[in-house]
Amino acid sequence: MTNAAKWSIGIALVMLEVLLVVLGWNWVKTPVENTPPPTAGVASGDKAPRSVWGAETVDVAAAAQLFCDGAIFLDAQSEANFAVSAIPNAEWIDYEHGLTRRKLARHAGPADQIVVYCENAYCWSAYHATKQLIAWDMPHVYYFRDGLAAWNRERYAIQNSLRGKECKRSTWQPKAGFSAVNQ
Repeated sequence: MTNAAKWSIGIALVMLEVLLVVLGWNWVKTPVENTPPPTAGVASGDKAPRSVWGAETVDVAAAAQLFCDGAIFLDAQSEANFAVSAIPNAEWIDYEHGLTRRKLARHAGPADQIVVYCENAYCWSAYHATKQLIAWDMPHVYYFRDGLAAWNRERYAIQNSLRGKECKRSTWQPKAGFSAVNQ
């Protein structure tokens, strides 16, 4: 093959790659860890997706039961909002500035049930943080999409507040054999 033919093939491949990127298809896989949260294509006011592949989405009653059962709650809202109102004993995770395995290990391990939440269904940080935990093969991850707003509506205990319901047993149970690894 001549140099001119090799040059032409190289240019054609570069043009194809540029076209694919312009069309939104990136065939080069980037590492999940230490990448900024994706915001492109997310319009202000859009609700976060209802579910995250590999995690069980829970409503407020299930989240409250997990709370009573001792699950670890990871709060993905801003630090300023977390300081004002949060689910009791929740751990704030700085998702916006880089959640790493080392930072996660300070709060939870693979054997723990982990509930990830944010302010409300319009907050995408919990969605992205949940995806990150699943990518790290954390086996017991629950996505509480409606977050603190739903928790408040039910008048469950809030950190920095004196009001709140006591823990009560409910009929909710995780899906039989649920584990993100099994999904």
